Amino acid sequence: MARSPFVSVERHDAPRNVQHVDADAIAEEHVAGLQEALNAHLGSATINDVQNNPLQPDFQYRGFTASPLLGTPQGIAVYQNGVRINEPFGDVLQWDIVPTFAVAGATLVPGADPLYGLNALGGSLVLQMKDGFRSPGLRVTGLAGSFARYLTTVEYGHAWGPWAVYGGASLFGEQGYRDHSPSSARTLYLDARHREGGREIGVSGTLASSELYGNGPAPTELLQEDRSAVYTWPDITRNQLAMLSIDAKQRVTDATSLLGTLYFRHNQRSTLNGDEAEFSTCQAEDGTSLLCDADGEVLSDESGYPIATDEPYDAVNNTTGTMSDGLGATLQLDLRAPLASRPNKLVGGVSYDGSRSAFLQRSEVGRLTLDRGVEGAGIHLSGDEYRTDLDVFNHALGVFVSDTLRVAPPVSIQVSARFNLLDTQLEDQQGDALDGHHTFVRLNPALGVTYQVVEALTFFASYGESNRAPSAAELACADPDEPCRVPNAFISDPPLDQVVSRSVELGLRARSGGRARPWLEGSLAVFGTRNQDDILFVAGSRVGTGYFRNAGATQRIGLEAAVAAERGPVRFYASYTLLRATFESELELPGTAHPDVDEGATLHVDKGSRIPGLPTHSVKAGVSVRPIDPLELSLSMLGQSSQPFRGDEANLLEGVSGFVVLNARASYRLFEQLRVFVRAQNLLDTQYSTFGVLADPSEVLPELSNPRFLGPAAPFGIWVGAVVTAP
Repeated sequence: MARSPFVSVERHDAPRNVQHVDADAIAEEHVAGLQEALNAHLGSATINDVQNNPLQPDFQYRGFTASPLLGTPQGIAVYQNGVRINEPFGDVLQWDIVPTFAVAGATLVPGADPLYGLNALGGSLVLQMKDGFRSPGLRVTGLAGSFARYLTTVEYGHAWGPWAVYGGASLFGEQGYRDHSPSSARTLYLDARHREGGREIGVSGTLASSELYGNGPAPTELLQEDRSAVYTWPDITRNQLAMLSIDAKQRVTDATSLLGTLYFRHNQRSTLNGDEAEFSTCQAEDGTSLLCDADGEVLSDESGYPIATDEPYDAVNNTTGTMSDGLGATLQLDLRAPLASRPNKLVGGVSYDGSRSAFLQRSEVGRLTLDRGVEGAGIHLSGDEYRTDLDVFNHALGVFVSDTLRVAPPVSIQVSARFNLLDTQLEDQQGDALDGHHTFVRLNPALGVTYQVVEALTFFASYGESNRAPSAAELACADPDEPCRVPNAFISDPPLDQVVSRSVELGLRARSGGRARPWLEGSLAVFGTRNQDDILFVAGSRVGTGYFRNAGATQRIGLEAAVAAERGPVRFYASYTLLRATFESELELPGTAHPDVDEGATLHVDKGSRIPGLPTHSVKAGVSVRPIDPLELSLSMLGQSSQPFRGDEANLLEGVSGFVVLNARASYRLFEQLRVFVRAQNLLDTQYSTFGVLADPSEVLPELSNPRFLGPAAPFGIWVGAVVTAP
């Protein structure tokens, strides 16, 4: 069972193919971020290494994404102990500030389940955090190895009487497997809790700080010469988080409980992105050479003075700063009482999430170095294209109800609904071009049925709806004539329509053995989700530019199957997913970087064309064996088929190649409290990519002509470490 802000997710009773990863499985992976552990264990999950940084991936599930990058359509709602942690500015998910070591369990609820609020289009990820009652004792973990990576975590939990405390900290750093890509992250998590009688109250806090270098995709011709090469640099993201939450539960009667969550969340995010720029020089009346844009318009600095230069600048450092303060609360009533003499559970409540985000973007002119780095000149440009100062106020209200009735001993019906209201106000701090006030309202229903044939076999079916309102970043960047350097510059545009998602799912789950610890488990599900007025980020001719637009209908249909077994010293698991993600409306998109589209022409996307970035087939398997009691050996495999390049929505080109990757682990318990381990990834040193995009490389490297850019995945790596535990 996973604690959530709305319902208790009982996997065996859910009318969906709910998946769960516990703390032991996460810890066994010894990975830098939670998303890697989820990708290893969850069927239908894949990762796009857009930034080639282990803490900045696109985590994808059934064709929907939780990404740290503005410009990526977001479709997964994520909660940490009942607090929604998708950022209010752009709905992005910052994986680097999630305290992975403190996650007691991660439950993935698939489909458009309205109970989880806005943005739960493809699924909802519920993170239950550790506390002193359930995670007592001391645990210290350390590892080091390839890419100069190190990771150290320290945890301690203790309970005495009705009181319990838990605290943990992690320290991560590496130089990366590509040029100019060092990263570091620090995370602290604390929890204090009191439990007595029918009452429990807990206070938890998260502090995190990171500095991540992610250099993104590079031209294929450049990667053929050097897999570690970068196109342009630097590309730096810095995050600082402080979050405090209070959760409480009061049992009113034997059948009734009240639950509440209150939180405050402060996040500061800054970025620095170096890129090429098209500048020119022009002559003033007195003959002075001035800096001009590509159209010959004179550019000015932030003081309003023209910029004198004899040699045109050819690059720019785009910097942003985003400060977001969030405050929210949830109040929920749980009632377990018979209805018409049948077992019944009713859940109802209300939630509020409010936030203020201050966004500042500036552009500093500079010049490209010989290795395509950008040296800034200390001169910042003025004008709406180069400077943005925007405040955003969000107020989200949700009212939800869910009732689960066992209409007959083997049959249960779940009926749910949620009313969502989001009010977004944009205030331009340097004029009124970006001012706007947008309100989005929707009532989303859901219906689910489970049929337990026997105790070990259950059939399920469900239908649900959810919606995603356009974020401030999308509302302010939707003009095809003025593409933005997302997430850097915004312009005034008409509002976008909200996305409405409708999903269906049908499947079964089976097990052999006891419910608490079966020796064999399996599941099979077919699913389909259709988005109305989906929001698409349309890439411009240069990497990092584009605009948002409604793209009509999109659809994701598929099948997923999984099996897991444990017999004596052997454990085994395998999963397979078939996914068909398509555009269901004809589109006309810019084709400036597409090799099969003439200059100035558009790219025609037919109905049924595949959505870029998503493989049709993905498979995972792993086996662990204990030949002797202290020794455990594990081998795992990840594989997926090809995917279309972003920018080739018409599917005219051969896509990013598929791959199969092998990973391995070995651990040996020297003493009761000491275990040593070795972890290796990409055993065969396969050269593969999980992401591709089309862009023009000749703007920086004139000798290159192939518009295909790839994000090279990590090569062979090996790490050694130790785990120390004490009661």
